[in-house]
Amino acid sequence: MVLTVPRSQRVEAIVRQDEAEAALQERHRRRREEDLFAARLLEKIDRTGHFLCVSCSSVAQFGELRGLSGREARTLAAVGKALKLRPALEEEILAGRLSLDAVAALGRVFENPHLVKDEEDWLECAEQWSSKRLQREIRKREREAETGEPVSVLTAILTSTGRELFERARTIASRKAEKHLSEGEAVEVMTTHYLDSFDADRVRPGKRRAPDTTGRPGRTVPEEVKRAVRARPHGDRCAVPGCDNEIWLDYAHKRPHWDGGSREASNFHRLCKIHHRLYDEGKLQITGPADAPVFHFADGRVLRGAGPTPGGGEREKREP
Repeated sequence: MVLTVPRSQRVEAIVRQDEAEAALQERHRRRREEDLFAARLLEKIDRTGHFLCVSCSSVAQFGELRGLSGREARTLAAVGKALKLRPALEEEILAGRLSLDAVAALGRVFENPHLVKDEEDWLECAEQWSSKRLQREIRKREREAETGEPVSVLTAILTSTGRELFERARTIASRKAEKHLSEGEAVEVMTTHYLDSFDADRVRPGKRRAPDTTGRPGRTVPEEVKRAVRARPHGDRCAVPGCDNEIWLDYAHKRPHWDGGSREASNFHRLCKIHHRLYDEGKLQITGPADAPVFHFADGRVLRGAGPTPGGGEREKREP
């Protein structure tokens, strides 16, 4: 038999490496034992909300501040949750029959038995399919259960600019929907909005705008102020280092509105709802000017990614 190998792999000679394979399997098992230990810890941290006690908005940010990637922290926490539901998955992982990504996806099925149809064995599927296919099939099943309609897969090839535009539109659509939209949900929402706006058979007459409210008291933040806040280096996302939240955002006052705080950009920080609450409660502290803030834990430690306090100023205290 003549074996052919793609040139891209640059195989010099085809030689069996059974010892290397065996060593790799043993190393894999030892590494997965450590991963499973971390998974149970992160599941506990996520379930009990410990991440909130250290000024983090999610277990993903908690992981970022401790040397993990956000994705790795989320995956391990999901694995820990799946292990609580199906302890037998541990041996599947240690034996190399299931990846962490696959177990994290399976956890969603085990948590929601209504996703499983008669005589289906998702564990067997997970052992035979790639993690990518498994995750796709589970997302399809979740969408079918949510809508009560059959779903289909749409593959779109976008330019880098088109991808950036889509993700920005998806973020805005998620804010409007008050839920994190999947890519498929975002396509449906944006398509519906486009047709409602421009399809002559669907356009509805607009409502009359309210009278001019100039000079009237209120809490509305001027749009030019919002634009100025969003134009800062962190952009239209939570300004706290390591926080990946770009949907659930607030304009947080440095000096509260009730205490005479202005509605100018210098009096606002762009924070997610969780960090806004922690800031209001004094568990998160901020120093420096609004356009170059430095974030501190309640014990004074600076969050990773933040620089020294500009000008050596004293820490800004937020009134409760």
